[in-house]
Amino acid sequence: MMIRRLKAEGLAQNTYFISSNGEAVVIDPRREAGDIEDCLSLARDHCAKIKYVLETHRNEDFVIGSVDLKKRTGAEIGHHIFRG
Repeated sequence: MMIRRLKAEGLAQNTYFISSNGEAVVIDPRREAGDIEDCLSLARDHCAKIKYVLETHRNEDFVIGSVDLKKRTGAEIGHHIFRG
């Protein structure tokens, strides 16, 4: 298993790339600053297919890259559901 954190400079935001056994999940990808390209590169480097993109919370502080990553990989998107 490989876990990589991609930290956004200037924002309190992290993207996580987790892969194991040829499959990967990306958590909270940003659309800016190359997050999508970094995730695709990590997937290639680790021979993993990005299968899932997870959004853990609403992201008003940055533009989420989930839809772009789905278009590039066919990954499923999962959302956090708040039940307050």
